[in-house]
Amino acid sequence: MGIALLALGALISLGGWGVLLTGFGLEAPSAAAGGLPYLPSAPSIDGMRVVIVEQVILLGYLLMTLGAVTWAASKISNLVQDLEREEREERELAPRPLARVEPEAVTASRNPTNDSFLSKARQEDHKAEEVEEGAAFAQVVQEGEIEGCHFIEYDNGIVDVQTAAGWRRFDSLEQAVAQLRRGA
Repeated sequence: MGIALLALGALISLGGWGVLLTGFGLEAPSAAAGGLPYLPSAPSIDGMRVVIVEQVILLGYLLMTLGAVTWAASKISNLVQDLEREEREERELAPRPLARVEPEAVTASRNPTNDSFLSKARQEDHKAEEVEEGAAFAQVVQEGEIEGCHFIEYDNGIVDVQTAAGWRRFDSLEQAVAQLRRGA
């Protein structure tokens, strides 16, 4: 709409300037000199017609201005909508706190290889750091390898294991070992 008004206003004002500069259609009707039609008469310009052409030129300017304002307003409106959409998408994609993943219920089988394996994993224990009373986060007790997978055990007994499918959480080291052996 804005571009159309801008173009229409430009055409109208250019047409008005064309008429004004050429003088086409601005002559006043006059009687021939001495009433003889074959004698040339001095052309005279009708002042009222000039005023009308000037008003047409101003109308063209007005339409161009309105078109430019309308076009600029639509561009600004589109820009604001794009910014709001991007902001909304950023809010939707913002990281949220992860929900705790409950481990699968697994019953650990007791066998000699299981116990020996756990004792081997506990031997790789790094020195546990002192746990402050009332600490908000669990402290790492030990890290190591079980069944070819990296594990981290926390002071609250929870064990995180990095498997081929990603990190998994278990209630105990025994449960993690049993699950890994069953899955292998």
